[in-house]
Amino acid sequence: MPSDTVREDDCSPLPVPDHDANCVTPRPGANALVTPIPGRCRWSRRLRLGGLWRSRQFRRFWAAETVSQLGSQVTALALPLIAALTLAATPFEVGLLAAMGSAPSLLVGLFAGVWVDRRRRRPILIAADLARAALLLTIPVAAALGVLGMPLLYAVALLVGSMNVLDGVTYVSYLPALVGRRDLIEGNSKLEASRSAAQVVGPGAAGGLIGAVGGPAAIVLDAASFLLSAALLSRIEQEEPATPPRAARAVWAETAEGPRAVSRQPILRGLALSAATTEFFAYVFFAV
Repeated sequence: MPSDTVREDDCSPLPVPDHDANCVTPRPGANALVTPIPGRCRWSRRLRLGGLWRSRQFRRFWAAETVSQLGSQVTALALPLIAALTLAATPFEVGLLAAMGSAPSLLVGLFAGVWVDRRRRRPILIAADLARAALLLTIPVAAALGVLGMPLLYAVALLVGSMNVLDGVTYVSYLPALVGRRDLIEGNSKLEASRSAAQVVGPGAAGGLIGAVGGPAAIVLDAASFLLSAALLSRIEQEEPATPPRAARAVWAETAEGPRAVSRQPILRGLALSAATTEFFAYVFFAV
């Protein structure tokens, strides 16, 4: 065998199950040539197989998150438009509606992180999708019955916002269990790319959809997107590792560790203050 080649049976198996399933293992004694670069057979096979796109489990997870992100863009635009155009809401009421949607980040964000850390992630993601679909469907039902009002929009915005926070915390912590630490950067890159695309394409598509079918009907399609997301997540076959046992501590005591850790780290403290300032003025602009 030439010195600049390696044998297939010298390569360590890939840790991701779907990737292993796509790798061909030669018969004992076979001298299959893989790559002319010594020691790089695992990476060359990974590139040849398309990285995480070859993982059926990751594709389902990515599709579920992408669909729900696009649906969330419809909600973000449809709720204030329904308030302004259908219910003749005042600027203060539209601003309050926006505040209801963002308040859960402050009210339940830290607690959600501690709570999710003690449970399996995939059932939480599915439950959050189903809850958002059910909450959003109350709007077109109320509109059809002639009982739609601002109090219902406030309640839906607050509860859907809470589910959004829960979903955001959970999917970040579920990804390492799905793809492993080795592929974590690639997985995050693909998910963030779809999230950014949804934020760019979503508002325009949502505006066209609302203009074509109306706000309440667009909300129905948004609810359907969350149902599709839940269906995709339910088809992930990879078993999630059990959460490790934790010390018996009060949830609120553990929740308080988050702000303390942020306040002690200059970089984290700066990021938190920057994000808070940006979000505050973004919602001022949004209300206008």
